Order: sequence, then C-alpha cells, then structure tokens
Amino acid sequence: MRGFVALLVLGAASALPQPIAITHAFVVDPRSGEIQNNQTVLVQTGAVRVVAAALPLPAGARRLDARGKYLIPGLWDMHTHVGDLPAGWEELYLANGIVGVREMACTQENWPAQQAHRKRGVAPYLVSTIGAIDRDGAQAVHNAVEAARVTDKLARLGVDFFKVYNGLSRDAYFAIAAEARKRNLPLTGHVPDAVSVAEAARTGQKSIEHMDGVMLACSRAEEGYRKLWVTDGRLPRPLVLNSFSSEKVEALAGVLLHAGTWMVPTLTEMRSETLDARKVDDANLQYMSKDWLADWKRTLSAMRDLGFERRWFAKHREILGLFERKGVKILAGTDAPWPYCVPGFSLHDELELLVGSGLSARGALAAATVNATEFLNVVPRGVVLLGANPLLDISNTRKIEAVIVDGRVLVRKDLDAMLAATRKRVR
Repeated sequence: MRGFVALLVLGAASALPQPIAITHAFVVDPRSGEIQNNQTVLVQTGAVRVVAAALPLPAGARRLDARGKYLIPGLWDMHTHVGDLPAGWEELYLANGIVGVREMACTQENWPAQQAHRKRGVAPYLVSTIGAIDRDGAQAVHNAVEAARVTDKLARLGVDFFKVYNGLSRDAYFAIAAEARKRNLPLTGHVPDAVSVAEAARTGQKSIEHMDGVMLACSRAEEGYRKLWVTDGRLPRPLVLNSFSSEKVEALAGVLLHAGTWMVPTLTEMRSETLDARKVDDANLQYMSKDWLADWKRTLSAMRDLGFERRWFAKHREILGLFERKGVKILAGTDAPWPYCVPGFSLHDELELLVGSGLSARGALAAATVNATEFLNVVPRGVVLLGANPLLDISNTRKIEAVIVDGRVLVRKDLDAMLAATRKRVR
C-alpha cells in the first residue's frame, strides 16, 4: 500500500517552494479498495512518501490537517472538448478536483492556445488531438495515401493520439489504423459505421468513445442492420434494440478484453438524450452563460421519443455493467460541454451513473483516476482531499476539501473563489 501511495501522488510537487505534509489522512487505494488510516503523506521536491507520524517533519513544511478526511488521486475527465470553452475553463475543473482532461477534438484555431497551456505544465493537464479524421472535412481520408498525409500532418503538429469518426470507409479506417501503429500513436474515437466493434478492437483501436457501435454489435442481426445503416445512412435503432442478444454481449466483452480496448461510455452525454429540456433542474447551470444554455435548450428541443431514448440508454448501462464484470477496462469521460454536461461537475455525475450501471464505487473511482493515468501512461499528479469516504458513496467525490497539485494547496475557500469567478464571468 505504501508503494502505491507514493505512486499515487508522485509528481504532484515538482519544484515545490516548501514541503507539504498532509497529516492524519485516510488514504484511499482505488485499485484495491483498501484504506490506510491516520497517515502522514509528505510531499517534497523530488519525493513523495508516507512517513511515520512520530517522525519530525522537515523545517518549514506546510501542514494540512486531514483528520477524518480521505485522500484520493487527482481526477481525470477522459472525454472533453475544452477547446470550445471560454477562457477560465480551468477553474471549473480544478474546483471539482479534476487535475487532467483528454481533449478529443480541438480546432485548428484553438490548437495554439492548447499547446501553450500544455507547455506551462500546470493542471488541468491536457492530452489532446485536433479534430476527427472522417470521410469529409478538413481531415478527410478515403485511401491509404490520404491516410498517410493526414496522420503525418497531425503527428507533426504534436497531437497525442488520432481520433477516427463514423463516416470513414473500411479501407480508409484500416489505412489510418496502420499509420497509427507505424507512428506509435494511439487510435481512439468512434467506430465507423462500416466497421464492427470487434474489428476495431482487433485492429488496435485503444479506446471506443460513447460505446459507439456497441448496441449494433450486440444485435442478433448485426451484419444485416450494418449493411442497411451504411446504405441508408440511418441505424434502425428500434430493430437493433429488439434484436438484443446477451450472448453477443458476453462474446464482445471477451474480444475487448483480449484486445485491451478501453471503453469510454460518456453516460452523461447519453443521458442528455433522455432529458426534457423544459424540465431540467440543475443548480450547476449557473456556471454556464445564457448563450450556452440557450444553445443547449435548442439542441434538445428537437422531436424525440423520450420513452425510446430512455430504453436505449438503459440497455447501454446494462451492457456496460456486464463489460465491467467481465474485466473490460473503463474510463470516466463526459463529452462536456455537450448539452447539460456542465464542465467539471459532470464528471461527478458520470461517476454516479457508472455506479448506477453496476460498477462498484471503487471501480468508478478507478475509472477517473488510476485507470486514466494507466491508459495515458503518465505519472499520476495531484491529490484531492474529500470530506467523506468515496468508497461508501461515490457522490462523496463532490465533498472536496482541498486540491493539492503543482505545489499549490487549494483549500475550500480557494475553490469557492474559482466558482464565484466563473459565475461572474458568465453573467
């Protein structure tokens, strides 16, 4: 456990002006679910360790009394579009204990700003790519030659991964996958309509966003409905839902597990499709501008069969629960700022939805912490101090007492000031 604690906060204090001693803490291990009681965690330049409480602390160490509080790794939102947000977006994430985000489709226009943020090396840390590779648009690919050209351009610009999208042909998709392997950059994103989830996993796609294509993959008539989808451009969702097969779910889970493909379900995004925009009641909407809220309401005002959308969503959650039981690795992402996915806050919504879908509180916490850093192959950075045990109730991740990252100790009054500044900006 002590070795894990050192890993958990390693890097949180690079170039610290003074050591930080977090005393009397309950330290939570999201991998095992173990909790170590009454620990002193010492954060110093070049070293982070649990020390015996009786030992003298370094002179000048800043003490943070964590008596009765729970220390967890910093949180990550693994599917965001922060490039779409106005200046100051960082504060909404930090105030929610989120020390890192994965930007899934930055625009060319916003890429320089994201690169500048990355170079500063401060939280929230950014892992990002530019746009999506699709059949149309600025990064269109139709064949192997175009796949090489587009991936070369993106790699030269410094993206961390490639994102593929639904419209790609089979030939284009597999050519992009080959280029990703050649350049040793992860392939992530949607599953093209013409490609099965099993094929995407076997070709090396590292993550599948929104459980894209999964419901079709679990249909007894998968191939027939896929041909209809590609030809007609519309997925016959009621027919797919009515032909659901539990046996196909189990088989698909085995493929994903064997291939090492991660699932980023973005349940918050899926849930938004089940909402009646006239009845949304969320106190966190105060952190979004009137223009954003009006746009969200327009987006969800289109005619939808809410009863069907809720059945579609519920079946995805059922599948996700089975995936988790079979060992498929899961990441927590929100797709914020998708309608009614408020940046920062929506990650806590996601964790609650994951638990409601069959994950344990430990599993949901891991999806936003140690799973994220394992997936990204980055050193964990930053810790969050909670006022209550998240393994007893995952909603306790909202009870943030302090965020310790980049040598800063942001206590509750600092986090509240960030939120107040955001409210003022959006008025």
